[in-house]
Amino acid sequence: MAEGQKAMAWIGVAASAVAVLAFFGITSFDELRNAIDPAGASSDACEQAAKATQELRDKEGSNDFDGSEAFGDYAPKIRSAAGKAGDQKLKSLMLDDADAAEDMADEYARNDTYSVSSNNRLAAARNQWTGICDKSS
Repeated sequence: MAEGQKAMAWIGVAASAVAVLAFFGITSFDELRNAIDPAGASSDACEQAAKATQELRDKEGSNDFDGSEAFGDYAPKIRSAAGKAGDQKLKSLMLDDADAAEDMADEYARNDTYSVSSNNRLAAARNQWTGICDKSS
């Protein structure tokens, strides 16, 4: 077989593999990893979320705390971690946490404070996802 034919055969194999993955809804490397190793993906998500949570706590403890900025920065980091989670319950809880953090950022921007309901939603979601993460580590 000539070199050109070998290359075309490998391109065909690669294209077929991509088509099969797309058929099963896998469109990114993270989704492939989640499908192959959901526990490993969830572990990475937990580490990323824990880091974001610590960064938020550090900001909360500072003298120049800006709730709108702090929770506004936190929400996309948790949302990104949720996208890496292999466990659907973990993903859902992290997304709930991100939604509550976005609400708190908006409330801080409007009122320079937050509502008890947003804080309770955030705390409940965070407690639940950290519980899942603690059990899996």
